[in-house]
Amino acid sequence: MHRVLVVDDEPGIRHIVKLALERIDVVVSEAESGHHALEQLNATSIDVVIVDLTLPDINGINLMGRIRRIAPALPIVLISASTQLQSQANPARPTAVLEKPFKLEQLQNVILRALALR
Repeated sequence: MHRVLVVDDEPGIRHIVKLALERIDVVVSEAESGHHALEQLNATSIDVVIVDLTLPDINGINLMGRIRRIAPALPIVLISASTQLQSQANPARPTAVLEKPFKLEQLQNVILRALALR
């Protein structure tokens, strides 16, 4: 079974994402901060990471850079309510970018495509 790590400081977003991804038979782990996400990446096998742009401890772009140093080929999906998301995301090379609010079906499709890259 595939494992996705959701990194977002909003518990409601993590919960909704978890419910949506469990419908497509994905095991979901949650992290409320960048540091917690890095700990999980070092301790657990993860197939895709979903990263919010705004986190309490590490900017999502910086977190993606740190993830790339740990696992260069790991698919990363960047999510945010920012209208400048695409231009901010380019240096970190996310696999996909989703603007909040996104449709759950759209999220599921992005994750399925990212998993196909593995």
